[in-house]
Amino acid sequence: MEKLFDISIVIAGKWNVKIFTPFWILKELIGVKSKNGLIEVAFNQNSLQPIYKHKTIQLIPTDSLFEIKIPKPFNIELLKEANSIAIKLLHLLPYTPELAVGFNFRFKKPCSISNFKIDSYHKDYNVNTIQFSKKIDNFIINVILNCENDKQKDDIVFYNFHYKDTSIIKEDTIIMHFDYLKKKELWE
Repeated sequence: MEKLFDISIVIAGKWNVKIFTPFWILKELIGVKSKNGLIEVAFNQNSLQPIYKHKTIQLIPTDSLFEIKIPKPFNIELLKEANSIAIKLLHLLPYTPELAVGFNFRFKKPCSISNFKIDSYHKDYNVNTIQFSKKIDNFIINVILNCENDKQKDDIVFYNFHYKDTSIIKEDTIIMHFDYLKKKELWE
């Protein structure tokens, strides 16, 4: 069984990060009507990009991505709230050039890649990452296996539900993907 350890929604686009003030995020994305709402602000140590935290959900805007991280322990309420924040962002800033939206689930799971050969590479290099893709309805599922050869590092299996058409994302999209992975019996 795999161990789910990270869920995020990533919206790729050309963002004007000056819009994302604490008050704007509280009012427009989270829906707090008064100035008494609580949002924590921290800064990335390397880039000094702000990281906003409401309840336990992290909102991380950059020039090219807006990431919504959902922390452990995962529950339906937090997933729905994160999905709602993503939809509000997509609807409130419709003229922002958006490239795609990804619903991402990362698992720790032992894996190995063996007997994989590509002419002129297999003799000198080890393969530690493989990606599989499958089109389903209006999105693509990417499954990325990152099987480290180093026993000190965890192997990671990454599921990305990739949308190019952001208009089809609904209030239950993240729940639909969460349930899909559970039905596959990927984790306990």
